[in-house]
Amino acid sequence: MKNVGLLLFLTAFLWSCTEEEAKENTVAEFPETFTVDIPSTLSNSAGLSAGRVKMNEESVSGNTIYGALREFIYVGEEAATVLQKVVTIVGIAHVANVETFTIESDEDGRSKTFTFNDGVSYDGVNYEHEMIVEDEDGSLALQVVWNSNPVSGTAILNPYYINRLEGEDFIDTFYRLDYEESSDNSKQTMTVTIDGFPNEDELNKLKMTVVKSGDLYEVFGNSNHLNLELVNADLAVDRNYAFIARADDANDIAVAEVALPLSTVETADVMDDYSIYTVFDAELKSLGVTDQTVIDAHLTNAVPPAYFDKETGFLGAGDDVPSNEAFTSEFIDLSDMSPYVPKDVASLSVTFLK
Repeated sequence: MKNVGLLLFLTAFLWSCTEEEAKENTVAEFPETFTVDIPSTLSNSAGLSAGRVKMNEESVSGNTIYGALREFIYVGEEAATVLQKVVTIVGIAHVANVETFTIESDEDGRSKTFTFNDGVSYDGVNYEHEMIVEDEDGSLALQVVWNSNPVSGTAILNPYYINRLEGEDFIDTFYRLDYEESSDNSKQTMTVTIDGFPNEDELNKLKMTVVKSGDLYEVFGNSNHLNLELVNADLAVDRNYAFIARADDANDIAVAEVALPLSTVETADVMDDYSIYTVFDAELKSLGVTDQTVIDAHLTNAVPPAYFDKETGFLGAGDDVPSNEAFTSEFIDLSDMSPYVPKDVASLSVTFLK
């Protein structure tokens, strides 16, 4: 995820200007947290460096398939982390009762103007507070809106207009974070959306939701991949990497299922028809492999669900449930979960609220 050095600079700047007041106030009107930290059993940067899900000469590796899942979730979490830094800045400025200010960015040398508004409304939703950041040419770079009790809000960032040095490849890139808490703070929900990510070898769009209730996390979503090649290069086509998963942070375990639907599919019911096993089975047969025994041997780790723990990572898949007693039948049953509609994710568009 590209850096946002300007935001880090602002955090230090505003904190130094208001340190004593910030320490004395808990920012009651502003959420201290705007994200849900995903357990490392599901979010990990040590997945596929190229973001490709392929079969090696002998088999479909569970570490490859589900390593990719963990990396794509990690990409979403990193986007949320960037926006959490934004929220930190807003909170510090809010303590200082700052309404508007302009600084020159140490990153791209351009002036950025920060403006705070109260009582705004977008798409029929009322918000108590808003912060916007504009580049010196008037282009909107950042927008945060929020309510305080219970906490809810949205943060949207364009990396290019925050820092032109990110490069013009990021001019149409947007990160969006939607967050809300239940009134008793027992449940937190975060949705991360990425649009126009320029590295097409990995993904160009992503939508992922994380729901935290106590030590349990449910994660579901889709990343969109252009011209995704699996087994047969001639069958490369735009696909979603659709996933549903659950993690138990107290026991450091997780379970997940992955599907590879075409990006044109118009239903979220994809976990069976486009399962890893189903898709790879069809591609192997397209190459002339007809012996089902051979195919099954290749696809041992492609049978859902997959199991993880914090220490080892991928443990196995299918009916080979780990001996850890925390992997109860209730925990590994993901039948009540579904990803997003692939076509909706492939065609999603993120813009600033108007």
